[in-house]
Amino acid sequence: MQSWRRTLESLCLSFGAIVVGLLLFGLFCALAGANPLEVYRLIWKAAFGSASTFQNTLIRASPLMLSALCTALP
Repeated sequence: MQSWRRTLESLCLSFGAIVVGLLLFGLFCALAGANPLEVYRLIWKAAFGSASTFQNTLIRASPLMLSALCTALP
């Protein structure tokens, strides 16, 4: 029972951090005079809009993911 509670708490904390980050970035975009929803749409389209953009995203993210994996492993 305790492990479920700890897992749920960890998931809620991670989800909350993502939501707060998105809200703060949206506020920054709004203060800069841009429509935050349009900015998020363009970011999504640039990263996942087509097969080639998704491939480019994976190519650019691979070194970061491998570095994170090396850091996480003892």
